[in-house]
Amino acid sequence: MKKTKTKAVKKQAIKTQSKNLPAGYTDVGDASMAPAVDWKKTKVVEGVVVLMKTIEKTVKEKGKNVVKKMRLMVIENDKGRLAVWEKKALEGLFNEAAEGSEVYIRHTGRIKIKGRPEPMHTFDVGMK
Repeated sequence: MKKTKTKAVKKQAIKTQSKNLPAGYTDVGDASMAPAVDWKKTKVVEGVVVLMKTIEKTVKEKGKNVVKKMRLMVIENDKGRLAVWEKKALEGLFNEAAEGSEVYIRHTGRIKIKGRPEPMHTFDVGMK
């Protein structure tokens, strides 16, 4: 029952956004990007997944072009939308969640791992 209410809010929010398109153009969707979560300021993100996206980026590694895939999840709640970029600690959630899933992500901090130059983010995650 809760999912149905949330989905209805999502559709309504998209329909009511103002569009400033020139005459003759048809609105084909919301092209604006949600702001990315800043885990230094935001500790909990809870809401409904409204977009799952994989973005490919070509980078040079050891002199060769390598295609890297980065995944993004946009979560909407009563405060708006936030984009969550995949981290290794969130891989399980990204594999299981789909658009329409209710998710809960709590950033629990960072831990140092031997051999890594930067500490790794840690999270508590759940899904309905």
